[in-house]
Amino acid sequence: MALTHGFSGIFLVLSVKFIIHVSITRSLETMTYVTQIISFSFISVMGLILFLKSLPNWFRKAPAGNKTPTWLFGPFATAFAVGLIPCPGVVMVMLFAISLNLNGLGILLGFCITAGMASTITLVILAGMSGKSVILKLSGRQEKLRYIVENSIETIAGFLVATLGVILLLANL
Repeated sequence: MALTHGFSGIFLVLSVKFIIHVSITRSLETMTYVTQIISFSFISVMGLILFLKSLPNWFRKAPAGNKTPTWLFGPFATAFAVGLIPCPGVVMVMLFAISLNLNGLGILLGFCITAGMASTITLVILAGMSGKSVILKLSGRQEKLRYIVENSIETIAGFLVATLGVILLLANL
């Protein structure tokens, strides 16, 4: 996710520079602002989708057996979709570097930012997955409790992502 998030920012800036031929020195602040608004809006929408997607689970009865594994399509599709949102930080660094005619340095810095995001996000995801695994193991054989804990984690995660996106969006308006 972080890799596509960072690389899409690099691609966006290079596309603007080479295809549209916009004067980047004049519009650096404007382009950064617009990119941030778009990115934060997408984050809010993705969080809202995750939150709303988890709500129907609360109205179903707890399954008697294991749930059908949908992990392959749900999280990977979501991560890919979120990753396609250009990273405002990478866009800002790329625009600044290009305005100074340092295209190569901008791309190198974009890769470094992307690698840093990828490692941080990976560690956070591993910690979250480990925490979820421990909590679900503690629920033991109590299917009802396990069902409630799993749905709670999914619902709260979607709500928090949507809230974070809205906070970031409002901070930039």
